[in-house]
Amino acid sequence: MAQVALPVTHDTDAHALEHDHHVPSAGVSNTKLAMWVFLSSDCLFFGAFITTYLLYRNRNVAGPTPRSLYNIPFTSVTSFILLMSSLTMVLALAAIQRGDHRRFRVWVLATAAFGMLFIGGQVFE
Repeated sequence: MAQVALPVTHDTDAHALEHDHHVPSAGVSNTKLAMWVFLSSDCLFFGAFITTYLLYRNRNVAGPTPRSLYNIPFTSVTSFILLMSSLTMVLALAAIQRGDHRRFRVWVLATAAFGMLFIGGQVFE
C-alpha cells in the first residue's frame, strides 16, 4: 500500500477574520457610537449658542462693540499668514516625497518663517 502525504492547508486569512470581528456589549460599533456622540455634542454646542442668542436678542447690553475689540484687517493678515504656512508645509511634504531635498528645505524654511510671523502677530495682538 502506497502512502501519499497530503499537505495540510489552513485558511489562516479566514481564521484571522473570524477573530477580528468584535461585537461590542452595547450592540453598536465603536465608530458608529463615536459619530453619534460627536453629533450629540455638536447639537448641544450649537443649542447653547442659539439659546444664548434668544435670551439676549431683545436686551440692551452695554459694553464694547466688536469693532472696538477686534482689529479685523490685522486679524485677516495673520489668518492669511497661517493659511500660507499650511500651504508651504504641503508643498514641503510633496517635495520630500519626490526626493527633492533642496525644495523641501526651501518650503520648510518658508513654513517656519510664516509660523514665526503668525506667532509674532499673536503676541502683538
